[in-house]
This record gives sequence, structure tokens and C-alpha cells, in this order.
Amino acid sequence: MPVLPAEIPDVHSNQGFAITVGVSLLAIAFCQTMLHQMPHRYREQ
Repeated sequence: MPVLPAEIPDVHSNQGFAITVGVSLLAIAFCQTMLHQMPHRYREQ
């Protein structure tokens, strides 16, 4: 475990980490959805 500075509470670092993971998962899900939808659009044309 890395030693956190006394100025940074654990709650804020945990919230920041959770937000980072959440945004990453949303970005990955969005990219996967777009990649799955693109072949269908090309087939329709």
C-alpha cells in the first residue's frame, strides 16, 4: 500500500479512484457499443 500524504484524506482518494474507474468503464462500454453497431450500419447500406 502506498503511503498517502496527511493532507489527502482516504475518502477523497477513494472517490477519485472510483470516478476514474467508472469513467473508464463507461468509455470502454461506449467504444464496444459503437464497434458492434458499425458493422450493422454498413450491412444496411
